[in-house]
Amino acid sequence: MGSIVPHKKVDGSGKELVMFRAHVRRKGFASKSKIFPTRSDAKKWLRDNEAAVTLNKAGSGKTLKQLIDDFANVGNKAWARMSQLDFWSEQLGTTRARDVTHVEINGALLTLQTTAALTTAPKLH
Repeated sequence: MGSIVPHKKVDGSGKELVMFRAHVRRKGFASKSKIFPTRSDAKKWLRDNEAAVTLNKAGSGKTLKQLIDDFANVGNKAWARMSQLDFWSEQLGTTRARDVTHVEINGALLTLQTTAALTTAPKLH
C-alpha cells in the first residue's frame, strides 16, 4: 500500500519548504520512496508504482500473450470479447506481463483510439 507524507526541507536561503515523500510498500517486494515538490506529483508516482508492483506480482514470468492464451483456454467466458484480447495480444503480447508499464498501456490505447478514429472518420471523395 502507498502513502504520502509531508517532508520539510530548508533551502539554501534558509526558507523552509514543504515537499512530499511517496512510499510504496508491498509484501514480497522492496520498498520504494521518492520526494516530490507537489502532492499531485507524489500521487501520480504512487499510482504508477503501485500498479507496476501489482503487474510484477501477477506476471510470474509469463508474457502477456501467454496469460491471454491461458485465459482463453479456461471455461465459460461469454462476457469476454476475443477481438479485445487479440488487440492486447498484438500490441503487448511479447512483453512479460510483469514488465508492462503504464507508458506501454497508454501507447496501446492511443493506437486503439487513433485506429478507431480513422475507421469512423467520414471519407472524402
